[in-house]
Amino acid sequence: RTPARWDRWWAGETAPWWQQESIRFTGKYSDLDKYVPLLYKTVKNNKNGRHFNCYYDEECVENADIELCIPIKKHIADTKLGCKILPRIKALHTVHYGGYDTLTLAYRAMFKYANAHNLDILTPIREIYIKSPGMIFKGNTDNYITEILFPYEIDGKEHI
Repeated sequence: RTPARWDRWWAGETAPWWQQESIRFTGKYSDLDKYVPLLYKTVKNNKNGRHFNCYYDEECVENADIELCIPIKKHIADTKLGCKILPRIKALHTVHYGGYDTLTLAYRAMFKYANAHNLDILTPIREIYIKSPGMIFKGNTDNYITEILFPYEIDGKEHI
C-alpha cells in the first residue's frame, strides 16, 4: 500500500461560497454512509460541484457535529434537507492523497503549521472529496484525494 501523502499547505487563499443542500447530524463518522445516498437522491441532477463535509467540533470526538453537503445549481423546494449559502472563507489548505484512515497525518501537520504561524483555527473545518468511494464500488483507497480547509483568524480577526 502506498503511504499517505499531502501537498504543501498554504494560507490566505479564499475558499468560494456555495449554495448547498445539506444534512447536519450528530453521530459517528461511520454514520456518513447512511446519509450520502439520501443527499444524492434528493439533489439528483442539480449537483454543482463535489460533495464535502463540514466539521463543527473543535477537536476529534466520538459523536461529532457533521454537515454533509453538496453544492447545487438552484434551490430545492419541499425538501427535508437544509438549503443554505456557505460563506466565503480565508483558509489554510492542503490536499491529502490516500485513505481516510490516514487523514489524521494531514490534520496534525496543518495544526502544527497553524500553531507555528499564530493562526486561530475556526469551525467548520471542510473536507472536499475530489476522488472518493463510489456509491457501489469503494475503489482503491490509495487513490482517494481529499482537500482539507481550515478557516482561520489572526489576532481575533477573520481574514476574508
